[in-house]
Parts: sequence; structure tokens; C-alpha cells
Amino acid sequence: MTLEMELEMEMEIQKEISMEMEMEMEKTMEMEKEIEITMEVEMEMEMEMEMTMEMLMELEKEMEMEMKMEMEKEMEMKLEMTMEMEIEMKIEMTMEMEKKWK
Repeated sequence: MTLEMELEMEMEIQKEISMEMEMEMEKTMEMEKEIEITMEVEMEMEMEMEMTMEMLMELEKEMEMEMKMEMEKEMEMKLEMTMEMEIEMKIEMTMEMEKKWK
């Protein structure tokens, strides 16, 4: 085998190695892109989670408010009933007094 042929073969091998390295680089770049996309998706999910948490907290506050309102309504009703009972008692007393006067 002549020197020229050997050189040619060596150059071929170098070309192949070069091509393989290029392919590896492309694969690596693709993987980096995928990792980047995955990270973006993770960030988006995290943001969505935060939003959901905030919404849950809002809901909880609303529910607490509703509970307070319910309790206030109940208190009002009790008060009304007490007042009604007082009025009824006064009416009864008045009627009894009227009977006595007659």
C-alpha cells in the first residue's frame, strides 16, 4: 500500500469520525432542547399550582365569610324570636290585667 493510499484512507477515517462527532453534537443539542422544554413545562405547572393554591385560599375565605353570615342570621332569628315571645307575654299580661279589671 502506497503512502498516498494510506493518507486517503486516514482522511476517510477522519471524515467519518468528524461526521460521527457532528451527529453526537446534534443529539446533544436536541437533548438540551428537550431539557429546556421540560424545565419550561415544570415552571408552568408550578405557576398553575400556585394559582390553584391561591384560588383555594380565596374559596376558604369565602366559606368562612358565609359561615359568619349564617351565624349572624341565626343570632338575628333568635333575637327576633325572643322579642316575639316578649311581645306575646306582654299581650298575655295585658289581657290578664284586663280580666282583673272587669
